Order: sequence, then C-alpha cells, then structure tokens
Amino acid sequence: MEPFQDISYILQSELPQLKRNLADNALNLLKVADFCQNNYLNVPNCHKSKVLEETKSYAIQSLASVAYQINTIATSFLQLLDFQSNQFNELEFSLNSLTEETNVHKEKVARREIGTLTTNKIIGRQPLFIKPNNPEKLVRYVRKSLDYSLLDDIGHGVRLNRQENKSRHLIYNNGLSTMDTQRSNGAPLTQPPPPPKSANVSLSKATGSLIYQRSMQPPPPPPLVPPEYASRQELAAQNQNLYSASQYQQQQHSYQHRAPEDNYGTIRQQHQNTHPSILLQQGD
Repeated sequence: MEPFQDISYILQSELPQLKRNLADNALNLLKVADFCQNNYLNVPNCHKSKVLEETKSYAIQSLASVAYQINTIATSFLQLLDFQSNQFNELEFSLNSLTEETNVHKEKVARREIGTLTTNKIIGRQPLFIKPNNPEKLVRYVRKSLDYSLLDDIGHGVRLNRQENKSRHLIYNNGLSTMDTQRSNGAPLTQPPPPPKSANVSLSKATGSLIYQRSMQPPPPPPLVPPEYASRQELAAQNQNLYSASQYQQQQHSYQHRAPEDNYGTIRQQHQNTHPSILLQQGD
C-alpha cells in the first residue's frame, strides 16, 4: 500500500472503528457497574464478601479492556503521524530536486546568452618539424691515427729532427714489445740501465717519447758547523749536570757532620725513656 492509501485507511476506517469500540465498552462498563451495585444490595450479609470479590474482578477486567483499546488507538495514531512525516520528507526531496534542476537550466541559459556574445578564435597550427628541401649529405667518418709528435716542437726543450725522433720512437716501441713478450713468457723483468749523466733525458709518459731537457747544476753542499762549536741546548745540559753534582756533594757533606749528633740524641732519648731515676739524680 502507498502512503496516501495508508493515511486514508487509518483516517477513514481504523480510527472511527476504534472510537466506536471504546464507546461500546463504556456502555458495557456502566451496565456492569449497575449489576454489581444491585447484586451487592440484594444479597444477604453472609454472601456480601463473595459479591465484593466478584465486583473487584469485574473492575480489573474492565480496566484492562479500556487500557488495551486506548493503546490500540494511540498506536494507530502514531502510525498515522509516521506516514505523514515520510510523506513530508518525500515532498521536501522532490522540491529540492526541482530547485536544482531549475538552477541548472538557468545556468545553461545564461551560458548560451554569453556564447552568443563571443566569437570563435582561429588557431593556426604549424607542424613541429619542417623537412628541408635540400637535406645535407652525411659525411663518412674517417678514422685518423693519433700523432704523438705533434707537440714536440712546442716548449723550451731541445728540438730534434724528425728522423731522429722517429728512430727514438721505434726504439721505445721495440722496448715495449720485448717487455710484453717477457711478461707473457714469465721471464724475470730486468730494469733498464740508467741514462747517462752527461745527457739529461726524460721519458714522457703521455707521448711515449724521449725528451731532452736543459742540464741542471748539482745543488751546493750544506754548510758545516765547526767541531768546537756547542749549541745552547748542549751548554744548558752541561750546566745542569754540574749544578746537580755540586748540590749532591753538599748534601753528603752536611749529612756526615750531622750524623754523630743525631746518633747521640737518639741514644740519650732512649736512655731517658728506660731509666727515669738517673735523670732525677742528675737534676739534684
């Protein structure tokens, strides 16, 4: 059943029927009251207690029936109120949805009116990459060997001819190849002989070639101190040793002079402690 049908059913049939039942019950209660009163008055005194108990049972039953009917009327009325509150909630929800729809429609109409006042903007799109008409030809890579003697003429060293430089390169490369073969065969490596002292030659690690440098004179020898000279620290140490030796001799000499007196004093004190009578005689 729909809410409207429930409300109409309660208002039109259920509540009126409950009211009629309550009115009929009231009439029955009046009849029961008259019956109990007449019965109590007409019954002799010996049976009045029994009639009184019956009257009490009738009263309890009538009150229970009246309370039950009032409860049914109250529950039906509360049910009616619940149905009406649900109906009001549904109406409120429908009104809110209608207001939202009207607001959306107004917004659409306003946007359309604004759109009539605007103009479309033409955006010119260009490609990101433009292919050239005459593309450049790729140059083939050619590997060139490194020239280690390119910077040999730069600097202040002794300049050599190209032929001598090539011969030195060949000698150095042959030496490296022999060292590699010895390492691979497991033979002990021998150190190369030292270069002659007359020609100052240095081996360049970066270029692998021998470079002549200007001859440098040997450094001068350091100055020598004469053997008779003594430093301040040595003089201070000698003076300290002499002072400590003289102080030790003085202490020994003073100890030798004081030793007899000390011995005599200790002996005298021991004698006084052991023989007090002798001291008394000396005092007399």
